[in-house]
Amino acid sequence: MDVRLIGHASVVIDTGDVRIWCDPWLTGKVFNESWTLFPPPHFEPEWLDEIDYLWISHEHPDHFNIPTLRGLPDEFKQRVTILFQQNTSQKMFDAFSKLGFPNQLALRDRKIVRLSPTTEIYCFECGLMDSCLGVRTPDAMVLNVNDAPVNRADCKRMRSDFGSPDILINQFSIAGYGGFEDAEVRLREMARDHLVLMHENHRDLGAGVTVPFASFVLFSCEDNAYVNPLANRPRDVLEFFAERGDDVAVLYPGDCMPVAEAWDSSEALRRFDAEYAGLDRFEFDRVVSTDIETMRSAFEKLSVDLRSKYPGFVLHRLAPVRAWLPDLETGVIFHLASGDFEVGGSEAEAGLIVNSQPLTFAFSTPFGVQTLGVSARFQLRGDTRNWQRHRMLMALYNAEITMRLRDLFSLTNWRYLASRSVALVSQLRTRLAYIRMGR
Repeated sequence: MDVRLIGHASVVIDTGDVRIWCDPWLTGKVFNESWTLFPPPHFEPEWLDEIDYLWISHEHPDHFNIPTLRGLPDEFKQRVTILFQQNTSQKMFDAFSKLGFPNQLALRDRKIVRLSPTTEIYCFECGLMDSCLGVRTPDAMVLNVNDAPVNRADCKRMRSDFGSPDILINQFSIAGYGGFEDAEVRLREMARDHLVLMHENHRDLGAGVTVPFASFVLFSCEDNAYVNPLANRPRDVLEFFAERGDDVAVLYPGDCMPVAEAWDSSEALRRFDAEYAGLDRFEFDRVVSTDIETMRSAFEKLSVDLRSKYPGFVLHRLAPVRAWLPDLETGVIFHLASGDFEVGGSEAEAGLIVNSQPLTFAFSTPFGVQTLGVSARFQLRGDTRNWQRHRMLMALYNAEITMRLRDLFSLTNWRYLASRSVALVSQLRTRLAYIRMGR
């Protein structure tokens, strides 16, 4: 068995008789054009002939990258099988079909599926949308955690279900920011937290070696470039693990690592160091503005749709938000519960500082508020609880978990909640702990 890094969160796991391409992203930017691949991925066209399965961990665009999937050859699409977690929504499977992939396999949470006489896979659902993939043969096991925020309890369950991985593939750096003030201090803490969590996952899972990935991006806009100097680099991961006596294998895009052999990270580290040394030459995207009427229209459509899906007692937990738009030098006040949208207010009164285009995008799509956080293109001032409530409701909205009376008692919702109840409770505890620490 071997693992080849393509770029960011994209790897090919080859068991000898099965090849699984995970989370393909080969081109373009994501999260409202706010992240760019860094360094560029490496994928040879002839490798397509060897791929049997595509696994998509979750619907975020750095994992479910529509331009990459759309651009793959039709013959390839007809031949391979898409692997995706089974949940309450059909939307992802419908999306795969529209992209031209007729062969799909829904993976049930914590169930082992045999793909060939010698290859088994295992899906572990985490939180509202994330999932992990285990790939096992009689000789070796690889676990792809991607950016799922697995905690100690999750590791215990995965290890009990599927065993300890020879190779653990895990995210190593910052993947967004909650907008809190004193960003430099908090981002340094977040970067450190990622290293600590990676190491805890390594120990809790009993992993042989950890491969850092899923953070090979730059925050590429003028209003989120502040994150880059504070993010972890592959050398940081290797040194952190080495100080604690544990193994890390650093792969550069295109590198292929055999599971059963020792890996020399020196050449990959040299190439990464050279890439990061040239960051001062990177051209960041300028802020693009959106007019107020376009923003108002997007807000009103969102408010109407939310009020059709959630009862008043839920929506009225959301207080009005006062936002300042630096690029337009004006303020807006919006209230999703009532649908009210006003122009006015000063920067001093604002609890949310954000440019006009990112805020309009947040109103325009079910995943827009999550994208605002992942792209790190806003700041919060004062009471953050109201914004946390907005984030929680929009996460439910994006997951298509509504609270209409007919939905509350639907068999689909109950099955979904029952299947993920343990993971949801576990993740809620972790999230609350981070919120108390200001993360």
